[in-house]
Amino acid sequence: MKIPVKIGKDGKLFGSVGGSDVAKALKENHSLNVDKRKISIQGNVTGAGIYDAVIKLHPEVTTKIKFEVVEG
Repeated sequence: MKIPVKIGKDGKLFGSVGGSDVAKALKENHSLNVDKRKISIQGNVTGAGIYDAVIKLHPEVTTKIKFEVVEG
């Protein structure tokens, strides 16, 4: 799943990528409604690349997904 963001000439993001961006991409790409508060991004999103996020579906059920930050 790709998330397009503005990236400067030095490779750093303008702004940040958070749970709301992942939730929006899940809705647009896969028609899944996930509450942004249930999404936790692992590590810092510092530029273009592949990152991990954990989605808490139920108190005892979580899943890990990968998403790619691309210039867009």
